[in-house]
Amino acid sequence: MNVLNLCGTAEYMAPEVLNNNKYGKSVDWWTFAILIYEMTFGTPPFINNLGTDDLRNKIINKNILIPSSFSP
Repeated sequence: MNVLNLCGTAEYMAPEVLNNNKYGKSVDWWTFAILIYEMTFGTPPFINNLGTDDLRNKIINKNILIPSSFSP
């Protein structure tokens, strides 16, 4: 099943949701990974410094960076 509605907290939204593309259950895995990242490092990987457009751009265009202090 694919859906097209926009609902949720922006920091946790998957790129396909923000791009208004059809999406499925994979967006739930994205959100889960963002939650685990935040629980591990104390902050979400994409932070809203300059407003919603800045956050959207970061989520769509930037890679998630793992701090160098985190050991494999």
